[in-house]
Amino acid sequence: SSGYAIVVPGTTAQALAQAMEKALDDFSGQKFSGNVHKFSASFSAGVSSSSLDGENLEEIIKSAHHKLKAGRREKSGAVSVS
Repeated sequence: SSGYAIVVPGTTAQALAQAMEKALDDFSGQKFSGNVHKFSASFSAGVSSSSLDGENLEEIIKSAHHKLKAGRREKSGAVSVS
């Protein structure tokens, strides 16, 4: 699976998580046409804050990755903040 990072200066982790939840809902609701059948897809996200989850980029990314994995264990297609 692929991973991506989004940096949003001046935004709280909670506000970004809410935006990611909306994006997840919108994306998961889309139906895509395959060769034979239609299908849907989802994504999971881990959200970290520079003020709470680390003092450098490596720590913040590691925190987001751990939150992503924790969210995936709960359910596929999840946004995890805590």
